[in-house]
Amino acid sequence: MSIRSWNPEKRVWVIPYTPESIYELKRIFSDETVIIDPALNLNQLNHYFNWEMSLQQDLEAMEQQLILKGFSDKTRKAYLGHASRFFIP
Repeated sequence: MSIRSWNPEKRVWVIPYTPESIYELKRIFSDETVIIDPALNLNQLNHYFNWEMSLQQDLEAMEQQLILKGFSDKTRKAYLGHASRFFIP
């Protein structure tokens, strides 16, 4: 995470409250159980996360099309990687 700062008095990392930061945290800790403080009111960011879920469905559909067309595993991995990097902020 590129934009962050350490607060030595409270002994915590401070991260900006932006959709990009939330997305980056979700990506970094995707394999972990994360409890988010309800005070953050993530409902304000629902449109962003709904878009993210739509993108995931689109990538899955793209992968199915690549499989049907007989593309190799390496090619599918490369194409999906490029597509996800292109659309994810």
